[in-house]
Amino acid sequence: MKLKELDIVELIRELPKIPKGTQGIVVFVYPGGNEFEVEFVDQEGNTVGVERVSAELLRKVRGVQKNKKSSKKAKISELIESLAQDPQVRVKNPDKVKKYLMKFSDILDIVPKVMNTAKKHFPEAQLVFTLYEDPETDDKYLVVYIRMKKYDESVMEKIRKAREEYRGDLIDRIHKAESEFCDDLVDKRGEIFLTTDFQKPEE
Repeated sequence: MKLKELDIVELIRELPKIPKGTQGIVVFVYPGGNEFEVEFVDQEGNTVGVERVSAELLRKVRGVQKNKKSSKKAKISELIESLAQDPQVRVKNPDKVKKYLMKFSDILDIVPKVMNTAKKHFPEAQLVFTLYEDPETDDKYLVVYIRMKKYDESVMEKIRKAREEYRGDLIDRIHKAESEFCDDLVDKRGEIFLTTDFQKPEE
């Protein structure tokens, strides 16, 4: 049986801590392709354990609704991988970003909206997605930095106009794009900001 990362599998013999029949998702394929790191989940998609398992103990599951069986970790990995492959996007400190999203997975669906609106309003910009950590406080939040080749008067005017259109007094959220997903942030525990650090795009 040939398995690859993100395949959904079922345990055909019990492990010391995982009962037979438990389903999971392959998160890593070990060299040789005969052993796999599998994140096992319950019916609600909550992780019950991560184990190194040999191929003969697993059966590939077909026809399963991915949105019900995929774990948070797998969904986050898919998102980060997708963003990393986008030529307009740079993902910095992906491990920290993943850890934040694991803790605040309720904003996972917001990230693509931020990216799409940023692309729409700043198609010529580089988007840098990372975790901001305040050196003086414990504040942490996800941030998408808009980076332009030139920050001339026209760029600043776009930023000012975007600020004027944004609802509320969170002035760090500077772009018109963000106003389109603001309602979705209500009651979300995590935070994601769209801003600029006035740096040039990375090569």
